[in-house]
Amino acid sequence: MAASLEAVLSLLEAHPYLLLFPLVMLEEPIVTICAGFLVSAGLASWPVAYAIAVTADLTADTFYYLLGRSARRPRIRRLVRRLGLTEGRRERLEWEVRKNGARTLVGAKVADAAAIPVLVATGLAGTGYGRFLAWNAAATLPKAAALMALGFFFGEQAVRYLDRTSALAALLALALVAFLAARVLSKRINKTNKEDNYEHLDR
Repeated sequence: MAASLEAVLSLLEAHPYLLLFPLVMLEEPIVTICAGFLVSAGLASWPVAYAIAVTADLTADTFYYLLGRSARRPRIRRLVRRLGLTEGRRERLEWEVRKNGARTLVGAKVADAAAIPVLVATGLAGTGYGRFLAWNAAATLPKAAALMALGFFFGEQAVRYLDRTSALAALLALALVAFLAARVLSKRINKTNKEDNYEHLDR
């Protein structure tokens, strides 16, 4: 366990930027906070880490948008259903995006837990990519800055009282806890959405 932790820390110190892009794509809020932590530990530059975090987040969101644009195909539609977009919910989100796309998308990005279905629905609604990217960037730019600032603040406190290796170990522990908490919250939200869909069908 100690050896594997040392290997992760060494990799993190040697290649912070290499790991940042794919990790932000997989788990944007938690890893963006970690990016701020790395800046406070002197392992990354704020402008570079911020640019990578924003670009990776927009890239991941583009994937979901394109998934929505392709969701008329049977195989893609099955995948979209697995993301929580049942017929009723898909139609409702499409209607919301067509009615007020900017507010719906920005609100979902800020809330984060509801972002993926809305991103897919934006593609399903036929929203132009330029418009989608502008709406998304309007939410992503300040959100990434706020998350990195949060990580930087806690990182500064950790580095002040611990050596850098211990501070990074604390970062990994916090990231793991945050990841597990996010998964539990996501499952609860999906369960609530399913219950709402069943109630709608019963009516």
